[in-house]
Amino acid sequence: MKLAAPKTSSKALKGKTATPNKAVEKAPKKLSKCEKFLHELEDLNQSQRWKKVVEMGRAAHAGGEASSELALLLQLSESGVPYERVLGAMGLCQTNCSSEIGRLLRDPCDRVATLAMMPAAVHLSDNDLCELFKELPRRRLSFLCERLDHKKRLPAVADKYIATLPPLVRSSSAHALLCWASEAHLARQNPLALRHFSRSEWYTVVKRLPDFALAFAEKGLKDAATLESASERIHVILNAFRRFYPSVGLKLLTSAMNHFCVPDDCIVAYSNIFPEAVTELVVKHKRLCVFDLWRPPKNLRHETFLALIDSGGMQHTHVTDFFLHAPPKLRSFLYSSRNDMFRNANGSMNVDVLFYVTDPAERRREGMRALTEIAELRTNPIEWLKYLFVLPFPEALELAGRYLQVSCVNTRAAACASW
Repeated sequence: MKLAAPKTSSKALKGKTATPNKAVEKAPKKLSKCEKFLHELEDLNQSQRWKKVVEMGRAAHAGGEASSELALLLQLSESGVPYERVLGAMGLCQTNCSSEIGRLLRDPCDRVATLAMMPAAVHLSDNDLCELFKELPRRRLSFLCERLDHKKRLPAVADKYIATLPPLVRSSSAHALLCWASEAHLARQNPLALRHFSRSEWYTVVKRLPDFALAFAEKGLKDAATLESASERIHVILNAFRRFYPSVGLKLLTSAMNHFCVPDDCIVAYSNIFPEAVTELVVKHKRLCVFDLWRPPKNLRHETFLALIDSGGMQHTHVTDFFLHAPPKLRSFLYSSRNDMFRNANGSMNVDVLFYVTDPAERRREGMRALTEIAELRTNPIEWLKYLFVLPFPEALELAGRYLQVSCVNTRAAACASW
């Protein structure tokens, strides 16, 4: 017997069960508190974002360990995304929790660790800091010491930690603490450990202990056995002194120039601060071609500048450039004292120098001498025409007019340029 198919009413066909191809709307996913907070931050600019995170950190500090804000910040700080850890670190730094601050300092992300350094300098105890000194890498340790020094906690903490260690070596990360130690601790260290300071570490020593750095450098100058290796280190110390204590650096420069050839760039840099004293040192030690410059040093006596030229302290090819850019009084002094150095091989005055001679009568006399007495110039019309500028325009036009008809285009151009 054949069974009849069940009948379905037309009303039932119009229901939801009768439209299987229609997409079923999904219920919205429920976000966690952390995700909601991150979504809220997306609509804010950078300053508003940091302000909101700081406010949450302060609320967590006020609410204590049971606060929901603290739980949220801890969740962010333990995220695998560096950006979320930075947000959590900024908030946790407001809670003043020493254990969390210490954990943030060990975070693999440098940005997270940097945020925690200032709170660490304020809230961590000396014992906690000594434990951190054992674990932090050299670069991060230097940054932390800068914050500790800002809070006046150095050199006490550094001395306390260094006293518990065997003699320090370069490979040890604690070697970076030496430059933050007291002068007494530095004096007790093996000189070999101090010789291995990096450039930034020497800058720190010079800034904190200028007298110690000066004494150490001068002691190295007196040791002939290590002078060759010490020259590069003293160059670094000289640059550091120039930045922080220029007058002390000048003392070291005076001593250093008695023992080895100080690099020219260091001498020129000090001459910008002490032009007279440094120039006298260059003249005294007969250093050749130190000033590879096209402007004369400022605030330098004319006699000292002349002695610098005579000693060969600057490149002779730049003497003309010095003359062209010197003030009028110095130009007049140089021309009257050493005008022979500005002459060409044929005896004529350099035309560029002649143009800047301050005395009009002397300028015309030298120009006429070149035009009438130098036979070599008469055979070279292009060079001869350059001296016509000393004459009034009618006279120059009369002399240069005949060269306007020659076939050589360079000669015609020189005749036009002479006016």
